[in-house]
Amino acid sequence: IGSAEKVTRSPVKEGYMEARFTIMKRLKGFDEILGDKVFVFTPDKPENCGYPFSPGQDYVVFAQGNPAGLRTTSCLGTVYLDNVTGEIDSLLKLSDAAASASRATVTLSPAPGAPKITATPRTPPTPKTDSPPLLDLGDE
Repeated sequence: IGSAEKVTRSPVKEGYMEARFTIMKRLKGFDEILGDKVFVFTPDKPENCGYPFSPGQDYVVFAQGNPAGLRTTSCLGTVYLDNVTGEIDSLLKLSDAAASASRATVTLSPAPGAPKITATPRTPPTPKTDSPPLLDLGDE
């Protein structure tokens, strides 16, 4: 889930638009992306299945590729966040439930007379960077 900051014609990939996103929430995949900024490419024309991103809008983005060159089309399921319904809404609810469960405090029951042990999982910090990833999309 991300917020489109800037949408421009791609200077590195002819026939594509380039949307710079701030990642608001990761649902699955691309754990190797450091920081909270990413570029997503989409064809520049609707007849080529381009997705019409608008700056300042929030989206649930389904993308393919690698962190240096994520791509999406209108056929991959990307949707404006306010229009989320059905299966995508269920996916978001499951993701929230899983995140809550991963933060739960666990209390172990030791043998009689032993001290009680309480553990709360710790999430490692996510590195922050203001630099966008290098873009080497090559031929596809």
